[in-house]
Amino acid sequence: MPLSALVLSYNSERDIGPCLESVAGFADEVFVVDSFSTDRTQEIARQYTSNVHLHQFENFAAQRNWGLDNLAIRHDWVLHLDADERLTPELLEEIRELFDRHPEGVDGFYIKRRFYFLGRWLRFGANYPMPEVRLFRKHLARVIDAGGREYLAIRGKVQTLRHDMIHENKRGLTAWITKANMMAEWEVEELLTGAGKRRLASATASEYVELKRSRWLREAIWHRVPMFVRPVLLFVLRYIIQLGFLDGAPGLAYAVLMHFWYPFLISAKYYEKARARRSAPLRAASARDLLHADAGAEAVTPPAVWIGHLTQQTLVERIRTALEWLGIRDLLRGKRSIFIKPNLTWPDPTPGVTTTPAFIEAAVLALRDYGVDITIGESDGGYHSYKAEEAFAAHGLYDLMTRYGIHVENLTKLPAVICRQEVDGREVTVELPRLLIEETDFFITMPVPKVHAMTGLSLGFKNQFGCIPSPMRLRYHPDFAHTIVAVNMLLRPRLALFDGTYFLDESGPMAGKAVAMNLLVAATDIGSGSRACAEIMGIDPWTVRHFVVARRVGLFADSLAGVRLNEPPSKFFSHRFTLERSLLSEFTRRMFRSRIGTRLVYDSALADPLHEALYILREFRPVKRLLYGDVGYTARRTMPPG
Repeated sequence: MPLSALVLSYNSERDIGPCLESVAGFADEVFVVDSFSTDRTQEIARQYTSNVHLHQFENFAAQRNWGLDNLAIRHDWVLHLDADERLTPELLEEIRELFDRHPEGVDGFYIKRRFYFLGRWLRFGANYPMPEVRLFRKHLARVIDAGGREYLAIRGKVQTLRHDMIHENKRGLTAWITKANMMAEWEVEELLTGAGKRRLASATASEYVELKRSRWLREAIWHRVPMFVRPVLLFVLRYIIQLGFLDGAPGLAYAVLMHFWYPFLISAKYYEKARARRSAPLRAASARDLLHADAGAEAVTPPAVWIGHLTQQTLVERIRTALEWLGIRDLLRGKRSIFIKPNLTWPDPTPGVTTTPAFIEAAVLALRDYGVDITIGESDGGYHSYKAEEAFAAHGLYDLMTRYGIHVENLTKLPAVICRQEVDGREVTVELPRLLIEETDFFITMPVPKVHAMTGLSLGFKNQFGCIPSPMRLRYHPDFAHTIVAVNMLLRPRLALFDGTYFLDESGPMAGKAVAMNLLVAATDIGSGSRACAEIMGIDPWTVRHFVVARRVGLFADSLAGVRLNEPPSKFFSHRFTLERSLLSEFTRRMFRSRIGTRLVYDSALADPLHEALYILREFRPVKRLLYGDVGYTARRTMPPG
């Protein structure tokens, strides 16, 4: 058969023989990836195949992906098995007939599993048929780790085979409980960090066919149930409602262990770790952190703001001039890893909405002069509206990565840490990427000056809101002013390069009138840079709530009197910017200032249809005129619903 079998094993001497026996004379090649077994597993495996490879175990998904990526697999079709699984003769014959017909237009197959526990096939309690994609085209599949679970995501069409495979672990209850305890640790880590959820979100773009239903059930229903109530509900569901009691004593034992004890163990471990995290000292910053360099370095006093005109031909030159005037060499002394946060609030380059590709490239070219390692990053769009990778590609970041050796990171996919920060007497808890908290020496923000329907203005502070990795970050809006100040205190941006090629007027952040200003505003202090931009726009900064909060903690000055300026901002005032709130923006603003409204829009069953209806209405021309007046809409395409 033109088929490669890939089997995972660890201390599986009781199971590996029957597993390999079922495929050894069937698949052209059989690979075993063993996690350094200490029993006879490897010896038995070599009786069936010479392709026995050792690889240190991290998790099941990583082990399977390592096999797919590193073994000399010759065939396009791969069959995944665990050592305690085997194929039935009926299933073997069905696959043989399938390949005799050369399956076209199909990229993977679900295989149903008969699960045996304490010697009995469990037919009830949702234990059968439990189909999983185990036979697939190698180049279209990837195994995704999500805590104690793994998912095989496949791009393409998937069908279900008629016959079953057998899953029977003969290692006993002690081994089963040991494995369950290990998987519970993984589940708790997933609940605390959400890393697996982000990996799933990145893997399940529109072309993927698996995962969606199970993910929806877990996120929309299961995760909303109180943790210590879940085991009781799950046991009742599986053992009583889904007739698990018909499987006799083995069915009762499995229901108690898997559907009550295991989720209860996860809940208890989560409670233990979450309590420890709350009592442990978390990373906190003071307002002084934002204004000063790292401990031991001299403070940059006074704050400096450089303002000047630019053209496409002089972008690099003007940025270099501004950086030197600001004293960039002193600022970067001892710094190696630089993170740049552009404003990619829309997947396509849009004047006045996103940082222009030319400005990003010019900044990279200017900063490369100082021998730094540059990373550019952004998170996925709100409510999963677009992937950060779409914006990276459209704004030419992958091209910059190839030409200049920079790094590009989707912050939604990175490991995150929970940070706690006091702001104006209020404690704020927020999740931020570990990369920015622990691994970045120097943070540069690269915003676009714009009016903003939700916050009044979007300038130096607001741009860092996109560093919150969760696409559901608008849940922070009821406490937005304190949250965004906390984020900036934690990230400590040391330089702001405002892309003033266009400022956005009337109905920002994504709708409105792009005004060609052709300005560069560069600042060593984001509060001073933001205030300078507000003066250029003719807007009173004290109408912006988060500026008021920033002033209370020392991040936003009463005036620019103590700031070193190359030119006064008033010299560049040429157009008075005015926020024109639409019906939609006013509704949205009021909705997200309410905790109840935020939960309704993001956490209720109405969330998906509500967002989809808004996206459709937003592109319907008569409704656009009603919602936005005569402003027009700068976006180039409909934002897909989450």
